[in-house]
Amino acid sequence: MMRPDYKLDNTVLKSVEAFTLYQSDKASIEISKDALALPIKRGDRNEGYIFLGQGRLIVDAIVETEEGAFGKPITHALREPFLMLGDTNETSPHFSSVSEDDRRRIVADEEAFRDKAQELLDLFLRRSRIHEFGHTNNRKGWIFAFPNCGNELDTLVSVGSKLVYKTREMSFISNGDKSILHGSGQVILSDSGRSLVIDKPHQPHSCC
Repeated sequence: MMRPDYKLDNTVLKSVEAFTLYQSDKASIEISKDALALPIKRGDRNEGYIFLGQGRLIVDAIVETEEGAFGKPITHALREPFLMLGDTNETSPHFSSVSEDDRRRIVADEEAFRDKAQELLDLFLRRSRIHEFGHTNNRKGWIFAFPNCGNELDTLVSVGSKLVYKTREMSFISNGDKSILHGSGQVILSDSGRSLVIDKPHQPHSCC
């Protein structure tokens, strides 16, 4: 069952410096100084944020096989609001409350950000199945969601050593020595040096 009790806090925050939100062997997410953030609350507990600022997502979606390397590094500029659920202990010190001077300067952006943040949270709660991953804070994991051009969400989920990155075009799973890449008409599996490449019918689709 979906968690219906996630709500946005009223306090808009601003990052005091550029920093890395998430870092692993296969992916990283960076955000700029002066990015805005709205905390996501469940009761009195801070469960995550919705961010708006200049950011960057990097995923090393490459699978090595006996037939060569498949996939490619993925780099996306993050200019639209995106969502994070998970451990906020390392994230919160990078943010402070918006000052009165900031508020006068960004008042129009703040109202637009609140509206977009609520739309994103509503979309996430409708489209995602976060119950499959359990309580991310307790499992020391993260869920990130990025709107795409099809009014859907690209997602990056990290729990322990397992990382899952899914978009409209592809999915990539990495867990230690095991990797799976599904996209471009192929499924590539690699496990401790052994690999398998399966050709699948490609179903093209259009996007904006």
